[in-house]
Amino acid sequence: MKKHAAVYALMLATLLAAGCNQSAPPVSQEAPPPKAEAAAPPPAKAETKAAPASTGKATDMAAAENVQVQAGKGSKFNNDAESVSRRIDFVRTLVESSSAAKQIEAKGTPDAIAMREKARSLLKQAEGLHAKNKNVEANELLSQASNTMFQGVRASDSESVKGEKAQADFGRRLESVKVLYDAHQRIAKEKNNSAATQTGDKIKNLMDQAVSQKDGGKVVEGRKTLDEAYVIAKLSIEKMRRGDTLVRSLHFNSKEEEYHYEIDRNDTHKMLVKMLVSNKGPEMEAMVAPNLEKADNLRKDAERKAGGGDHAGAIAILEQSTQELIKAIRAGGIFIPG
Repeated sequence: MKKHAAVYALMLATLLAAGCNQSAPPVSQEAPPPKAEAAAPPPAKAETKAAPASTGKATDMAAAENVQVQAGKGSKFNNDAESVSRRIDFVRTLVESSSAAKQIEAKGTPDAIAMREKARSLLKQAEGLHAKNKNVEANELLSQASNTMFQGVRASDSESVKGEKAQADFGRRLESVKVLYDAHQRIAKEKNNSAATQTGDKIKNLMDQAVSQKDGGKVVEGRKTLDEAYVIAKLSIEKMRRGDTLVRSLHFNSKEEEYHYEIDRNDTHKMLVKMLVSNKGPEMEAMVAPNLEKADNLRKDAERKAGGGDHAGAIAILEQSTQELIKAIRAGGIFIPG
């Protein structure tokens, strides 16, 4: 943003110089201070200071805003035919080949592109009015065209920041999924678990799909696909470990402690159901609704038993609830061990 604020200031200063009634002399030609009649009026001072060396974000933005006010609102452009013709040439350059135009082209954000097209339309209308010697109206449209281009640059900046963050988030999630995938495949091989191997293929396909979505410009959709792969991998690893090891070797200090472990498992499955099934349309939601309702009722029964101190009974009911969630997950097209 710092860099682009300086660009705004420079472009606006040029715009001001192209057609204002009161234009400041170059800095080197300023009259000495003792002669009051040669003192530059406040608008002219702002123009000569419009594009200073960048000293910070706040300074750059203030300079840009100061000149923009003068160029669009605080100054009056000459309305004679020659001045309007020069200004048309300037605005045409601004719209078609300036640094602002190149930035909008390079970043390709929809809002910025639309604003540039609007600026083109305003410029064309201004040219038509100028041809009819309606120069006051032409000047007004030229101001609108210039302001629209600056709005387009700001829009491209904003979208760029969002895009960069989305790309960074995607990269971090992809690395996390890769780590889980490698661990998943290693455990599946150690346990010779063919069902888990199928799940590993699903995880790999989702990673490939996410990368393709990102490369196609659909970074947000790609991130959602990675989230799906992440949860599947995490849940499958937990299933493999629990299925072969935890039941026999993990010793809880109490049934209450085991109950809280089962609550966490149930929550994990509920999260996966929400991710995989809820966004696949009303038909899928209707198909798994009985499983989800039964799982929810069983969960409430388990919580009531635990509240009464019967943690062993609560654990048995929670396992039934989780099984209903697994059925819903499989209905959504994802096979997980268990």
